[in-house]
Amino acid sequence: MGAYAAIMVLDRNLAGGTTFMEVPSLEQLTHRLRNRAPAIKTSLSCALGARGGAVLAGASLSAVFQKIVDKSVHLGDAGVDVRCGLALGSAPVFIFQENANVEVDRLLPYVRARDLGHNGRVVPATYLANVWTAGGELVDLAGYPKLRAHLEAHRESLQSRACVTRPEYWYRTIDRIDLARVAAPKILVAGMAKTSRVALSPGGAQPSNALYSLTSTNWPLNALFALFRSGLLDVFAEVLAPRFSGGSKRFDGNVLGQVRIPLWSNVDPALQKLLVDLDVSTPKPRPGLIADLYGVRGVGHRKALAAATLRPPLVSA
Repeated sequence: MGAYAAIMVLDRNLAGGTTFMEVPSLEQLTHRLRNRAPAIKTSLSCALGARGGAVLAGASLSAVFQKIVDKSVHLGDAGVDVRCGLALGSAPVFIFQENANVEVDRLLPYVRARDLGHNGRVVPATYLANVWTAGGELVDLAGYPKLRAHLEAHRESLQSRACVTRPEYWYRTIDRIDLARVAAPKILVAGMAKTSRVALSPGGAQPSNALYSLTSTNWPLNALFALFRSGLLDVFAEVLAPRFSGGSKRFDGNVLGQVRIPLWSNVDPALQKLLVDLDVSTPKPRPGLIADLYGVRGVGHRKALAAATLRPPLVSA
């Protein structure tokens, strides 16, 4: 699969400043190190992020990032809750196509990363067997003979999982399903992508653990969605996200936990209206909008924002 991280080699001991080289494979790294291939000289700014991670970026983008940090708060402090989707444990047992031979009231629409459309909409293609009650207890399988027959066929593998701490819990999923969370409108973010993949869900579907869901109590959800579709997450990922071979980046809980936005009450009313009314059916970099939100004025800084939000040509996921 080649899921290793992309590799960057830094050397601050060479004369003339910091140098770096990027290599696409472990084989090429070995070759370059053995043959002392020349690195590429650059000007980098390195600092510690709010959570202790390294912020490594060009001088202009690093300065913009610091300005954003100084003028905003973490998503959680702005009333935005970020959670990873449901971990199942033996996913093939719990995921069904439309013609599942299971009681209909035990099925929930199930959203995977492939179900996030380019237009920002969510179209679930599969269903999840819900083995939990609204109160957070496992359902009594005696009341659902079809579901019980299906799970019993996989009992040996299910009961051998580490999440099964008591014999009677053999058919549980790793995480409990929170039906109130499922029902709530939410923004879904793919956990790995070359550029941010974001969709708005009206609620009623359970996200997979390859997705992160965001709900909001203060920011209007469509305004936050417009901001994300305009490239904000790409700015933070450019500075903070780990890279993987092929150019993919992590948009995971670590990165999303460091995203900062202003309090909605502090956003200029004209900008509030623009965000609420903005047509984001097509993802489009809007660095000017992001710059205005954070009060970034300098030409060089606005150019750095524009470069961080650039999107490659659309390709199939």
